[in-house]
Amino acid sequence: MTSANETLNDLSLKTSEIPRKKRLTQMAPYGMVILLAAEILMFSLLAPKTFPTTASMNVVANSSAILGLITLALLVPLIAGEIDASLPAVLTVTSLTAASLMSHYSWALVPAVGASLTLATLIGLINGFLVVRFKVPSLITTLGTFTILIAVITGLASGRVIEDGLPADTLAMLSEPKPLGLPLPLIYLAVTAFVVWYITEQTPVGRHWKAIGSSEPSARMVGIKTGRLQLMAFAFGGFLAGIAGTVQLFRAQLGSPNVGPDLLFPGLTAAFLSAAAFKLGVYNVRGAIVAIALVQFGITGLILTGAPYWSDQIFTGCTLIAALVVVRLMRSDR
Repeated sequence: MTSANETLNDLSLKTSEIPRKKRLTQMAPYGMVILLAAEILMFSLLAPKTFPTTASMNVVANSSAILGLITLALLVPLIAGEIDASLPAVLTVTSLTAASLMSHYSWALVPAVGASLTLATLIGLINGFLVVRFKVPSLITTLGTFTILIAVITGLASGRVIEDGLPADTLAMLSEPKPLGLPLPLIYLAVTAFVVWYITEQTPVGRHWKAIGSSEPSARMVGIKTGRLQLMAFAFGGFLAGIAGTVQLFRAQLGSPNVGPDLLFPGLTAAFLSAAAFKLGVYNVRGAIVAIALVQFGITGLILTGAPYWSDQIFTGCTLIAALVVVRLMRSDR
């Protein structure tokens, strides 16, 4: 009789654990959203006079716009199974090229921006060609391109900003208004995020990118032209990095050589973390937006709480490692 009661008790305990596990499984896609809310609450308590203020939120919004755009650029090749580490440098080259054309050669804004976006797309195409044609690992190839572009940046600006001769009033008009109370760069990010989401989620190209990222040999076996599609992913990533550089030019109203390269690791962190939200184990735009907020709020919170100047680098590095581990575990469970 006792053993029978014990068996019934064990069964009831196991049965009660099933709904709990089911709830945890259902909450998993939203874990990063909960983490973001906890992060905001923590910094609001640690720095109540500086963090939960309109001024700090404006700083986060403006900073998130550029980080968000470069994260979306990094996300596209990742979805197709590749990494383009040169894109933050492409951002800077785009901004400096447009500024140089306007400052030194008296180009109008539209053709200068058009030429710089064409250059950004071409850099992406070159990276894609090297990876697809010669089967060189994308990380190594694009780190090489990154190094070359740093030299180009030095040559274009010689360590100085480019601001003379730029149409300051027009650039201000394209960056300073706040429709609906939102900074205009943040609206550029929202529009770009929608376009990237639509392409990656609602079109055959996006579905093929995901198939290649999941298993390139399997995608090739079912007739998907993997090389051509990967080339398109690199080109689109380059174009998006060019958009980020253009928005940075609008926002700063000058060409600066110091912005893009520092965004490499925060951007990669947010891109990898995107696979830990909403669609677990799959790089996705909605997850990237939450990850961008997580990274930017974390960096801003550390600054406002008086943490050492190097703490944001530790935060970014640890978050990147955690993102890689989480994505690896999730993909192994799929």
